[in-house]
Amino acid sequence: MGYARSYHAAHGTLAAAISTLHDGYHLGGWLRRQRQHARTDAGRGAPPSAQAKALSAVDPWWCPRWNVAWQPSVQHGSPPLERR
Repeated sequence: MGYARSYHAAHGTLAAAISTLHDGYHLGGWLRRQRQHARTDAGRGAPPSAQAKALSAVDPWWCPRWNVAWQPSVQHGSPPLERR
């Protein structure tokens, strides 16, 4: 959680790419696994885990229903990707 808090403080989001290393820690992969666990729990009707609650306290959008790959550009006001 410390790396997640630190990353959020620096970037304003937890929408990190899977390959993201933060202070030498594979934060992107860890966040992806946390999202997978949270979605599995939600699909089973289980309450959010303590970890999921802690991540939500840091960034309410840490686990959206959509793919997070495009989320950083939207949060930072970048123009949308052109459809071809």
